[in-house]
Amino acid sequence: MKITKEQYLKLYDPNTPHGEWSIIIQLINERFDEIIKSISTKFRWWDYDNCTNSGEGFFEPKHYKTDDYIVFDGDYLIPVPFDEGFPIRWLWEDFKEEFDKKVEAEKIRLQSEKERNKFNRSALKLKKQEMKKIIVSKLSKDELKYIKFK
Repeated sequence: MKITKEQYLKLYDPNTPHGEWSIIIQLINERFDEIIKSISTKFRWWDYDNCTNSGEGFFEPKHYKTDDYIVFDGDYLIPVPFDEGFPIRWLWEDFKEEFDKKVEAEKIRLQSEKERNKFNRSALKLKKQEMKKIIVSKLSKDELKYIKFK
């Protein structure tokens, strides 16, 4: 259940009655649960990441603006780049398409990085072999007796 941006902004209006304010916080918590559960591949519990070791986290409006990320903690598995938080605007926007695109882009980036690292390791290995050949070609047989290459 999405909330509206207008509802969210009422949290910052000093004229919003406490009862309505509490209902909006409850709706935010329900929407947050819905988002976490829909983007998680494993889910046990979550909590807003604004608590101490002795207490539970909670949605605190003064920590968020419309362009902020909600940061959370818990026992869940969510794909990068949303594994630690997501935009607060997801409370009132459809997020699934953005989520899917960014997760796919991150998978592609990680795969490219993996391939680049593999290529760099291969290039380094070849360079070491070439350097070894050059060094060996410049040493006498007696000098080679005292050198071990790793």
